Amino acid sequence: MVSGGSSRLFVYAWKGSSLVRLNLGALIGFVGAAALFIGAVILTSRAPLLYLNGAGAALVIGGTATATLISFSFAQLQSAFARMWRLLKAEHLLGKNDIERFVQIAGYRAAGKVSSLDEEIKHAGSPFVRTGLQLLADGVPAADIANVLEMRMRHQEALEQNDATVFKTMAIFTPAFGLAATLIGLVNMLFLMGEGATPQQVGMNMSLALVATLYGVILANAVLRPIAIKIELKTRDRMRVMATIVEAITSIAEGRGPTHIREILYALASSYRNDVGQRDTLGAISEKELYGN
Repeated sequence: MVSGGSSRLFVYAWKGSSLVRLNLGALIGFVGAAALFIGAVILTSRAPLLYLNGAGAALVIGGTATATLISFSFAQLQSAFARMWRLLKAEHLLGKNDIERFVQIAGYRAAGKVSSLDEEIKHAGSPFVRTGLQLLADGVPAADIANVLEMRMRHQEALEQNDATVFKTMAIFTPAFGLAATLIGLVNMLFLMGEGATPQQVGMNMSLALVATLYGVILANAVLRPIAIKIELKTRDRMRVMATIVEAITSIAEGRGPTHIREILYALASSYRNDVGQRDTLGAISEKELYGN
């Protein structure tokens, strides 16, 4: 287990502890939103069971699901929902020991210790890091290494933006289908009024119609939109981590010495720390979790 300024990027880049830590903020947020809604219903309503509208829930959820299936492919949906579950895992951060690891690799390169560099490649848990180190070991020019890794970064960023778009789109659909369910309820209510319904019957149907809109609003703003925002924020942080790795590997390929590598990475870490106001600077899900081995 690591903490503080310890080897957080090491967990991200090299095989380390298999312990899964959960993102308590996300868990508390999801549970808190559900508790807030249920608590508000119980404390303010004389008949909480009125908020259970099976037909409205079916139309909101089913309508959102069908519209989403029309909008996106199965592969895009599978990727988006897989990423949603990974949001519950804690971030890994960049610490001092991680910088020293790249400094050590720079020392291997400067000393011509190819076998030591090959050993690092074998133990690299991240395909992104492994690719960079393999290109470095093969003697590929720094500019070409940067091109390859930056292309990988752009591809990864596009995938994650697509995942965020799935949830943004669903957040647009849910209130719309909630309104559709409400309109159906209003039509039925007006029909009953024409048949001589009592005020009690009219009020009951009106309340059930409005519950569907409530479902859509809560689902969109307490679940789907926050998930999209979380994905985008983690994408931004992950791109920072990957950009730091690219800078380290290309600097080593250019023949920079260990001291130079250390100063470059500490400078990057300092600028990121100023951005987020934390001692440890970069938050991101492990790339190993994204790509697998």
